[in-house]
Amino acid sequence: MSHKVARPTVGILMLLGVVGANAQAPARSFDAEVATYYKLSDGRVISTVGHIYNDSGRGVVRQDSDLGAIITNVKAHTVTLLNFATKEAVVYRLNAAPSLPPPRIGAVKGGRTSVEGHEATKSVSIGPKGERHEVWTAPDIGAVVFSRSEAPSMTTTRYLRRIAVREADPSLFTIPPGYSISKSDLPGGVDPLKVLDRLPDTARGRGRGR
Repeated sequence: MSHKVARPTVGILMLLGVVGANAQAPARSFDAEVATYYKLSDGRVISTVGHIYNDSGRGVVRQDSDLGAIITNVKAHTVTLLNFATKEAVVYRLNAAPSLPPPRIGAVKGGRTSVEGHEATKSVSIGPKGERHEVWTAPDIGAVVFSRSEAPSMTTTRYLRRIAVREADPSLFTIPPGYSISKSDLPGGVDPLKVLDRLPDTARGRGRGR
């Protein structure tokens, strides 16, 4: 199975941001479209559109691409991958809850705006290799609603749109009937981002160039 598709790191960081915010303060459940743009160093732009569902009470988040979904359950310590094309589900069981990425250096907070009707605050930081990260977080839904990561090789812009504050259908966070299921244990302290190296390409989602 090919793994040449670039992994959606910002997408997973956003998911972890939702998880971390929910762990610290009550937040409302919501769902939204997720638009992501990758601008490569040669000027090409690859874009993807997905959907995110966050059930704050149950501590579970689902993000869909065209062909697959990733369901992160903090309380159950699992990451479940759904492959829509083959109707396969892979459940990775962690010995500890997924942890947030390490803090970036030089973080500076400041600025407020409204995104889709939700008040958001800005944080700008510099990564270990000099990359610049700008993140806007909406406390009421406990989610990153806009982010931009600038690096020499690629600039990634990601934002939520059509945000709807509501409870999602609980069935969205379960494996659909008729799917084959396999399970795998991951050691405690695993970096959740590295789980992506083991995802089927269809669960990662494929971008479209323009």
